[in-house]
Amino acid sequence: MTQTQKINYKNRISLYPLMKTKNIFFSIYKAFKDKNDHYKILYKSKNLILYPRSTLSLLRIYQYLSIFKSKRTIFIPDFICNESLSLLRRTNAKIIFYEHDLLKSKKLISILKSNKVDIFLFVNYFGKINRINSDLLEYINRKNITLIEDSTHCLTAFEKSFSDIEIYSPHKLFGIEDGSIIKFKDSFDYKQFKNFDIALKSNYQDFKLRRIIDFLNLFFKRKIRKYFGYKYPKLNFNNHNSSNYKINYSLGVMSKRLFNLYYEKIDFIKKKRVSNFNSWKKNLKLILPFLKMENLEYIPYLGIVNFENTKERTKILKQYNLYGLPFGNWPDLPPEVVQSRDKYKNAKRRFKNQITLPVHQDINSKIIENCIERCFEEYINSFKIVYSSTKKEIKILENGKIIGKFLIFYDSKNNQNILNLKFYKKFKDTYCDSRKFFYKLGRGIIKRLLIKKQFNFPQNFVLKLY
Repeated sequence: MTQTQKINYKNRISLYPLMKTKNIFFSIYKAFKDKNDHYKILYKSKNLILYPRSTLSLLRIYQYLSIFKSKRTIFIPDFICNESLSLLRRTNAKIIFYEHDLLKSKKLISILKSNKVDIFLFVNYFGKINRINSDLLEYINRKNITLIEDSTHCLTAFEKSFSDIEIYSPHKLFGIEDGSIIKFKDSFDYKQFKNFDIALKSNYQDFKLRRIIDFLNLFFKRKIRKYFGYKYPKLNFNNHNSSNYKINYSLGVMSKRLFNLYYEKIDFIKKKRVSNFNSWKKNLKLILPFLKMENLEYIPYLGIVNFENTKERTKILKQYNLYGLPFGNWPDLPPEVVQSRDKYKNAKRRFKNQITLPVHQDINSKIIENCIERCFEEYINSFKIVYSSTKKEIKILENGKIIGKFLIFYDSKNNQNILNLKFYKKFKDTYCDSRKFFYKLGRGIIKRLLIKKQFNFPQNFVLKLY
């Protein structure tokens, strides 16, 4: 990347769904006409408790289980957001991390047998259901271990669940201020927890005026960011640190009303998320062919992008991140996982070889395509291009080193110019020797140089080692 280039640090793609003014007013209007909690349809239960954040939900669940059922030791997967454990860590909970890829393996049962386990938590990552091994489920039930299903990445509840407690985070998927849901399988647990929750709330004051101010502050901040564009967090493949955010202990003033409204739009939201995922997948492979996205069979929370991590590729991804391509890292792994030398290798490997993209319902295919094209132009501008009209040669330099050449030949038979592209093997390997990518790169460089002659790019041009 050259020092003189102009970098577009911001873009118009938000990392989360936005709160829209018309939806706020319409939800207030509907609240006067309809007092029903329609969001319960999405989670297929009436045994639901609302909290502002899933971090607080997990704390309250643990407090309930430790007080009423004397449960203290909790098994948690290694591939999890450390920020979500911040409040739980303030308690006397004994946290033991297990390798998340063992969920369908009998080996995990042996690990459980060697520990006195009271609570077992697993995660449905990015909206995709994560089935537990039947032998493991039988062991959990036989040992009276409370099974918690973290579905905070899921838009709605799945048809079948064998868990005692489920946690959802609608604020991550809908345009609302905050919102977390605890779902109980057993009605007795639900009623007992509800009474426990009422007793807890009596210990602190619910300042509604402050919550109204919080809502207005967040609403206008997001409006301003939408207008001026978004600056995305820098990619970090070494140690992704948690961001500190304020924990509220009461639900936002508009969250429940907006949630009741959005349930009506659930089919649109599902289609939009799938469409946006596929749009990223289709368009990214032309400029970053080393990135892979799966064939989607679920409703995504984020677009998951996998790649084989190398120094060159991480550098390229960080460049695009600066140009305004909204790549992100997830999760901020717990320090116990990061610092372990012998354990949790797959969690750390997965973190280093995976990035995320927003796919929420407030963006569309056109926005995605425009973002990718603008960022690709910035990438082309990062190279130093030297064109010699006498030698009919284009040199491509990165950090003062030549990484490739375009040699221009004249085809007298067809009366046209032909380009022969040559690149270093390392550069070619970084981009998986993709002909489509180099073809697009060649067109972009010619466009940048504003060469008036019309060059023909043969479909099967030869790539030679430089």
